[in-house]
Amino acid sequence: MGDAPQTLVLKNVTVIDGTGAPARPGQVVVVENGVIAGVHPADTWEAPDGAEVVDLSGHFVIPGMINGHVHLTAHRGDPEALLSGMLRQGVTAVRDLGGDTRTLAVLARDARLGMIDSPNIYFAANFFGPAFASDPRVRFSSMGYEPGTAPWAQTITDEVDLALAVAEARGTGATGLKLYTSLDQPLLGRIVEEAHRQGLKVWAHATVFPVAPRNVLAAGVDGLEHTFLLLAENHNGQLPTTWAAGFHEWLPGQATPGVAGSSEALAPLFAEMAARDVHLGTTLHISHRLARMEPEVERGWSPSAWANQEAWECKATKAARDAGVALVAGTDFDGSIPIQAEMELLVGCGLTPLEAITAATLAAAEAIGVGERLGSIEPGKVADLVVLSSDPTDNILNVRNVIRVMKAGRWYESVGAE
Repeated sequence: MGDAPQTLVLKNVTVIDGTGAPARPGQVVVVENGVIAGVHPADTWEAPDGAEVVDLSGHFVIPGMINGHVHLTAHRGDPEALLSGMLRQGVTAVRDLGGDTRTLAVLARDARLGMIDSPNIYFAANFFGPAFASDPRVRFSSMGYEPGTAPWAQTITDEVDLALAVAEARGTGATGLKLYTSLDQPLLGRIVEEAHRQGLKVWAHATVFPVAPRNVLAAGVDGLEHTFLLLAENHNGQLPTTWAAGFHEWLPGQATPGVAGSSEALAPLFAEMAARDVHLGTTLHISHRLARMEPEVERGWSPSAWANQEAWECKATKAARDAGVALVAGTDFDGSIPIQAEMELLVGCGLTPLEAITAATLAAAEAIGVGERLGSIEPGKVADLVVLSSDPTDNILNVRNVIRVMKAGRWYESVGAE
């Protein structure tokens, strides 16, 4: 990591700004004190005296990428090494949607202070019903607390003081709440109302068993996570009341070859999401990865069921795009999967490379609630930038060809996104 000059000029570069606008060749990007001061045509702008000028002829610059769905504390190795690798692959921010916030808060602080080489970290506290408190992930993330009582991983019932529960979650440093499972629709609505009153975002599993997507949306959430969980929108009967029954028993039985044609049933849901600016976190890489693993990859699932699910997700994701839903790219798991992998899957499902870039930049920043500062190459925003050697709008695989990464005006050497 090197010190940032007061004024840095990136000259003769093609700018892909993250808004979905076409690429602009022959540009100058001016960075002052870690902030984007301007973007100008190179042939009409002169660098001020004393500026450091970097000629990037033949190169392309996109905003720093954001992995919109990770679980960093699930990583079994050195978290700082993981974060450094993510940064050097071009990821300048992440949204962690479930983990031990004691660790996440320290890492987030150190990342913001520049004490470690890391993307900036935004994270959620988790709310769920009593049945989920025994889940191994809750026990792991809540060590030192009785499961369900940690401020960042709380069991919620009608008897809980919601104002206090949300305040405790907010006190962990969380940006938002993640709603998991075993919560009924009235309680979902009360949680969302109180969280918004206290200034927190609310993100939810697209199906909060037993609540179907349309009713999760009606509760007022800001985002739905996991395209694969939208499959429950096609179901008009009673859904399972727990995550274990829903994910391991009910969903695998729905993931049949014929399910791929049922994405049309999502049209009313997507229309409402678009009208209310509720994003969809795609996490396509879950099905993609598990469909290629041997043979029992999750209790109740098989690779063939995941393959059917993957085909359905692709159609549903494209239908969401066509309806105007903001898509947010995220890989899930522990953050070790490059965000470029999710972007490539989005393009494989019918998005354009520009749309995939937006899903991993501006749309993700807006989902977190930091779109006014991050996510695009525009004056006044933080100078989080990725320099590529080749055109990602020509081939999305080129988002892996990272030359250098800038976070808040400071350069970091790249590593390959394998």
